[in-house]
Amino acid sequence: MSQDRARAAQHVVARRGELGLTQQQLASVAEIDVKTIFNLESGERWPHARTRARIEAALGWAAGTLTEIAAGRDPRPSASATSARRYAEVWAQKIWEITELTEYERRALIMSVRAMRGAEVATHATKRSAGA
Repeated sequence: MSQDRARAAQHVVARRGELGLTQQQLASVAEIDVKTIFNLESGERWPHARTRARIEAALGWAAGTLTEIAAGRDPRPSASATSARRYAEVWAQKIWEITELTEYERRALIMSVRAMRGAEVATHATKRSAGA
């Protein structure tokens, strides 16, 4: 493993630890395969630019931070990292509230979310077909 990749790998592992994420969780947040995280952290492979951007965003880093770390500079937090943290805290509270719902209330909530998601997918598909 080259020294620059080793440095980036160490920072990714440390940041993932700060956030309390497993490799699988980081991969899920970044919407990439867990093998990509493993390969980055082990120094096996350097991800493509688009994949690095997804990892950086998932870690709350500014775009281009992995390359900067590999070049010897320190990680830069994303301008939206603080707002992302607040957003996560709000959703953590909402999840906590959901766990206190009755079984009937949970099922109703799930059904309404599925209905909304279905409407979003249908709207997106309509827009795509109209643009084609």
